[in-house]
Amino acid sequence: MKQILEVENLQVAYGAIKALKGISFRVAEGEMVALIGANGAGKTTTLKTLAGMLSPASGQIRFDGKLHSGIKNYDLIREGLALVPEGRGIFSKLTVMENLEMGAFSRTDGKDAIGADIDRMFAVFPRLKERAFQLAGTMSGGEQQMLAISRALMGKPKLLLLDEPSMGLAPIIVQKIFETIREVVKGGVTLLLVEQNAKLALQTCQRAYVIDGGRIALEGDAKDLLHNEQVQKAYLGE
Repeated sequence: MKQILEVENLQVAYGAIKALKGISFRVAEGEMVALIGANGAGKTTTLKTLAGMLSPASGQIRFDGKLHSGIKNYDLIREGLALVPEGRGIFSKLTVMENLEMGAFSRTDGKDAIGADIDRMFAVFPRLKERAFQLAGTMSGGEQQMLAISRALMGKPKLLLLDEPSMGLAPIIVQKIFETIREVVKGGVTLLLVEQNAKLALQTCQRAYVIDGGRIALEGDAKDLLHNEQVQKAYLGE
């Protein structure tokens, strides 16, 4: 199976504080992989580094067969890597439609193809169609999360980095979003998910890595980790 993401001995620091202390992991094409761990473990730092928002102190990242270092974050988007950040990061003063169009900024396949994908996003999330010309910042948290995911998908990514999609949302909205995430992966997008709700992440993904104190503490099949006594005690409240 082709490895779309290979991370080797990645170290990232904020000044004198080491956030990542040499983590290594892989994501194969078409997989759903979760990163779980306590607050401050290094999950979001990992995604920000992969997305080119932070520079590693050492280590190597290879995305889709190419070395990651030195590539600007907007070029990573063109290469097929998209991040839905914690807190959603939508353009609050633009409309829903304008946000979706911004998600397609790197595409060269023409207005018809982009328009067809906007229609596809509206089919996936009908609420967005109802609010197509509403300012994004005036929508509910769940609607903004739908928009953030849709905007990322408008770039037609090979790898989607998704950071805390369930944060602050009602359970019924979380259920809809995770149903959509599963369908997106079936459509050919690879997923690396960071999610504070460890049980939901392990139920959704095929494999998982547990980050603890900036290091990989455990890894394996998600179903196995779901029943791992150490994981249950530390992250599942059991």
